[in-house]
Amino acid sequence: MAAELQQSHLRAALAENMRQIRSCEQQAKRRAASLEAGGLTSLSVKKVLAVYTLSEWQKEAALQAAQQLTTLKAEHPQYPTSALVDRMFLQADLNDLLCMFDDTNVQWEQAVRFARQMLAERGVFSWVKKQNLAHGTAPLSADVFDRLKREMRDNALPAPAPATSRGIRKAVARWRARWSVRRAKLRETDQVDPELLRQKVHMFWRTVSSVTAKCHALEQARKRSRLLKKAGGLSSSDLVWLLSRKSAAD
Repeated sequence: MAAELQQSHLRAALAENMRQIRSCEQQAKRRAASLEAGGLTSLSVKKVLAVYTLSEWQKEAALQAAQQLTTLKAEHPQYPTSALVDRMFLQADLNDLLCMFDDTNVQWEQAVRFARQMLAERGVFSWVKKQNLAHGTAPLSADVFDRLKREMRDNALPAPAPATSRGIRKAVARWRARWSVRRAKLRETDQVDPELLRQKVHMFWRTVSSVTAKCHALEQARKRSRLLKKAGGLSSSDLVWLLSRKSAAD
């Protein structure tokens, strides 16, 4: 009886060990596959492919999605690149890709929703960037929120319900955090008329040239004065000859 009980415990322990071994093997395979896919899970790969397809083949948008979803750090050699996006699309099954346009297909539902949300927020990011470049100032939170509603409607997403001023600010703040958009005031600088600056520079160098010429003339006069003192009892003809040689040397 005791032997049978011991055998039963051993069989249970062996089965548990085999289960753990299979689990470790599966985890290792998933990690290897994820590493080969740039640190992306199978769901993340679907999300990247959905962004690439729904954006009408904007590789930059797909790469941005891959870099947001990867578990790898930027310095890792397998960090997602444009080549990875190309390889994922070429290796994908065409029939499977077409399933993302089927609203009843639950396998692509989460990936498509992610892609539409990202493309909507990316559109807001591009709009805010253009406003900064065109006007030199960031749009108000209410304007950003209105733009977000428009982008979500354009991407077949339900627009957010009207919110209070506080709710709008919080929603826009969450968008800024996701897209690393920082609100800041540009440092004020004095604006100088280019023509006035050119005139001042010209006057400065003309003054420098004048002072340099005067210093050179004064130095020549000092040299001649020292030469005359050393001349002592030289005749006038000898003195003229020395001065001419000195001037030629200078």
